[in-house]
Amino acid sequence: MIKDKIEILKLNNIKGVDKTMKKKFKIFCFLLVFLVLMSFYGYTDNEKALGGILRIGIGADVTTFDMHFYRSGVDLMLGELVFDRLVAIDKSMQNYIPQLATSWEKKDDLTWIFNLRKDVKFTDGTSFNAEAVKINLERASEAIRGKRYHGMISTVNILDDYKVEIKLNRPSGAFFPNLACVTASIFSPRALEKYGDEFFKNPVGTGMFKLEEWNPSQSIVFTRNEDYWGPPARLEKVIFVPIPNEASRVMAFKSGDLDVIENLPGYEVPSIEEDPNFKLIIIPQLRTFWVGFNCGDAILKDPRVRRAIAHAIDREAIIKYTMENLVSEAKFGLLPPEIMKTDPPLSLNYDPELSKKLLAEAGYEDGLKLQFWTPEGRYIKDLEIAQVVQGQLKNVGIDVSITVMEWSSYLAALTRLEQQMFILGWAMLKCPDSFFRACFHSEDTSNWANYRSKELDKMINKAIKLSDEEEINQAYYEINKVIIENAVVFPIYYTTMIYGLRSNIREFSAHPMEQLDLSKTWIE
Repeated sequence: MIKDKIEILKLNNIKGVDKTMKKKFKIFCFLLVFLVLMSFYGYTDNEKALGGILRIGIGADVTTFDMHFYRSGVDLMLGELVFDRLVAIDKSMQNYIPQLATSWEKKDDLTWIFNLRKDVKFTDGTSFNAEAVKINLERASEAIRGKRYHGMISTVNILDDYKVEIKLNRPSGAFFPNLACVTASIFSPRALEKYGDEFFKNPVGTGMFKLEEWNPSQSIVFTRNEDYWGPPARLEKVIFVPIPNEASRVMAFKSGDLDVIENLPGYEVPSIEEDPNFKLIIIPQLRTFWVGFNCGDAILKDPRVRRAIAHAIDREAIIKYTMENLVSEAKFGLLPPEIMKTDPPLSLNYDPELSKKLLAEAGYEDGLKLQFWTPEGRYIKDLEIAQVVQGQLKNVGIDVSITVMEWSSYLAALTRLEQQMFILGWAMLKCPDSFFRACFHSEDTSNWANYRSKELDKMINKAIKLSDEEEINQAYYEINKVIIENAVVFPIYYTTMIYGLRSNIREFSAHPMEQLDLSKTWIE
């Protein structure tokens, strides 16, 4: 009897277990089918984001993919997609992020140690290691453009395959901030040797994307690096289309030929905000837009003439009516307030009567004629601003003729110092040394203002050696002041990045240093 009851209990337990198992099995099957369907229709976190081609309209073409010899901000923006450097800096411009270096240590004012990431490959299959770092950083420190950022690097010593020691030739507060710039990109040593002078159009890096095709003035095509050392990009391809003409760029965007455009003009902002098919992104940018003068020119070498031109330009009117109040007045001189806010402000105020007086003192009471160069589409409203300035200068007797040039030709001509007046914008880093060194030091090839001052050179060389924050700020304040008071250039506004996007573009972002963040971007 007892034995029979035990067997019945066993049987009931087995049946109970069987029912439970069947229930769990049904739930498992349901979840499996659900996940498969979600994956099929593209709704899981991973799958919904994979694939897709993003088309971006830009105002100017890239000129080179050799970041050590870069020529413009467009080069750095696109180079960011292909290359990594040892470190990056976050969007707050405060915190450094490991890239090809996993950790670092400052041994003394002249010595840094970097531990490198292992198991990283360049897109040509070459292994990333300490030798690649040595070759690239020493190359950058000697390159015609790179040395303005990395000229303080003396040697890079290999401690082992994944550890390097970087020795500086002088103490420098700019070394580490500049190391986070795209100019410190690490290229494949094999590709550098293979392509030589042709590397500029055959870039090989360790970045999230790789260059597939570059058709100058038509398109630049990038594909996803499937072997990227970090989380891979979600986009399959990114296509940049250079369209200098503002109206044409907007038309291509609104017609559906582009998914994103940069430098959206202010008059289009309300219509983009109101249309559910589009959205707007406005991001602060560490760039100053100015009118420059060739200080070596027979007429413009007189600082009274340069100041007369500056006092004749109504900066507030340009910002209000031409830029639709989407930018801020450059009343702190050349350095945006995010880098340094000066008190009192550094500016040459609008004063047309003073302008006429200065012209008379300089011997031009009857007026003068000047050439004024501008690109079209590189900066928001660049040509239109040139035309507004032309009208303002006419009011004080200065007859300006405008020449519009294609961007790469424009840069080449500026380097030859053939200009009188010109338009330019320059992006800043956390430390402004590279900016002042590039644009105003006598020995730099980007000193397109052609201002040669031994005293200013000494000030720039001294500032980079300082380590105390208050002393650094005071040094750059004085440098800024000299340039503004001598009207070497006339800053008009501090820029913002204005992007128009189609509403199905997700997680598109940008960095204040003008680097696009496409790491998580996907198309719905």
